[in-house]
Amino acid sequence: MIKTITIKNIKGIEEKILELNIYPNKPSIVVAPNGFGKSSLAMAFSSLNRERLKLTKESFHKNEEESNWSLSLKIKDVENKELELIADNNQNQISKYFDVFVINNKLIAKTKQQSYDGKLVASSSIEVSPIALIPTVPEKHHIEYKYRDQQKKYDCGDMLPNIHELFLDYSFMSDLDSIDFKKFNGLKISRQLDLERKKISGIKGKKEDTRNNLSSRLTLYLEDNSLFSNLLKIIKNHSPHTDIVHLTYSALQIIDLFNLNNDSFKKAIKYSSYADEKKEYDELFSTIETTWKNIKPIEDSKKGLIVEFPKANQISNGERDFINFLSSLIAIKRKIKSEHCILIIDEVFDYLDDSNLITAQYYISRIMKDVKGKTQFYPIILTHLSPHYFKNYRFNKQQIVYLDKQSPKKNKEIEDIIKNRSKYEKEFKDIISKYYLHYDPSYENKDYKSEFSSNSLHHKYDTPKKFRENVFLELSNYINGNNCFDPISICAAVRLKIEEAVYNELKFESDQIEFINTFETDKKLQYISSKGIDFPETYSLLGVIYNEAMHLNIEEDKLTPICSKLNNLLIKKMIAEVVSE
Repeated sequence: MIKTITIKNIKGIEEKILELNIYPNKPSIVVAPNGFGKSSLAMAFSSLNRERLKLTKESFHKNEEESNWSLSLKIKDVENKELELIADNNQNQISKYFDVFVINNKLIAKTKQQSYDGKLVASSSIEVSPIALIPTVPEKHHIEYKYRDQQKKYDCGDMLPNIHELFLDYSFMSDLDSIDFKKFNGLKISRQLDLERKKISGIKGKKEDTRNNLSSRLTLYLEDNSLFSNLLKIIKNHSPHTDIVHLTYSALQIIDLFNLNNDSFKKAIKYSSYADEKKEYDELFSTIETTWKNIKPIEDSKKGLIVEFPKANQISNGERDFINFLSSLIAIKRKIKSEHCILIIDEVFDYLDDSNLITAQYYISRIMKDVKGKTQFYPIILTHLSPHYFKNYRFNKQQIVYLDKQSPKKNKEIEDIIKNRSKYEKEFKDIISKYYLHYDPSYENKDYKSEFSSNSLHHKYDTPKKFRENVFLELSNYINGNNCFDPISICAAVRLKIEEAVYNELKFESDQIEFINTFETDKKLQYISSKGIDFPETYSLLGVIYNEAMHLNIEEDKLTPICSKLNNLLIKKMIAEVVSE
């Protein structure tokens, strides 16, 4: 568990302690408004090398190179012990504990100088740095296999399978990388293998008897040899043969070929692993729909297998961001070696369309599945879009953390009225909705003392009139500069003000009755528009805030993003305009 991250003197942050309390193997959606310092956080992690926290001049806080910068984490390990890991100019405890990766915007500005009429003229362009999926391209190498030579060696006729095709299967050769063939040369295993070979050559009699004789003896041998058994499983996954005799003959031939030239054998496995992985990437990139069909992995003798991008003005931002994300994720997956890993994704998701956003989350989920049981994996997605308003994150188990955490003044009595609505009887639920949370001109004559008492609600609000007086007083204090306010009261008051204002625009009683009987503020405003009545656009825009506050529940923290918006000076100005109209 990562409890806190502390940043000092890095880019836009002088000092901040970020309360996270996030757990591994769950995507963490970390939300903060523009200007909070999300990019500074990503910069801090991307500046880690194995020895220290190395900042460039552009990363110094206020360009002060002499300042003491640091990044520190407080964590709880698997034994529930608290640890503090520090990285600064002289040390890096973080990278000794975590593998750390950052995915962010790869746009870079490039300037070129060209000569025109004897004068140097500078031209600039925006480009995307290439991404190395595999750092090196190994030498192409294959196993030399001759079936006739093997037939002579084993002298068992057509019982010996021809495994030439297996060595051409990159996936099979790649799987062989998990087998430690040197262990077959151990004294006990080597003697047993030699014994089996001699018995195979010495078997006489009918073919079916030979097969049965060999099968029974091999079965006993395999039960006591997990190394040989694992090799058989790999062969079985790729071979057309399934019976134990053919599989065993195949395994013995493979072991012999390794012993004959283990260096050549290793080179073939290395190249096959690369080719198999490249094939997977080629197929993946072929499914990505872009206007530039030629964006695909290419081999570079110096840089390895890379993805190159066209110039920024030749590809859409969404296409570029998605391909950048996917390519970076592929490269990162190959580099995860530690038992603990942090992946920072800096606002890459905020600009993807719906289909690419779903696909991006799918690949995050895949990498989580692949490392499960081997690595404590922390995917941290930095965003300025609250999942409460933008339903863009659909992970099954996700954590939402608000960095700009507010501690709002809470009016518990009003909060109880709204949060407990699902528990009320329908009649009382309708009363709360109609006379408390929406505008109805008959509110002044209503009294619900007995209903409030039976539902254990505070008598201070047992009439709609008392409720309105209290929320409007809170709204007035908020507009006049009081920074300690109850966000629910503010939102309730704004919605009542808006509904009352548009209701008063209706001239006919029938229209007023229809308005009162229309559910939801948005639909009430649509009804007003249908009557040809104009109202300020502010009324609809503020609905993103006030409607959310009227639908609270116990499970979600909706107040933090609401509070953050209400603290915005421009939003406060918009609300003041509503009150003054």
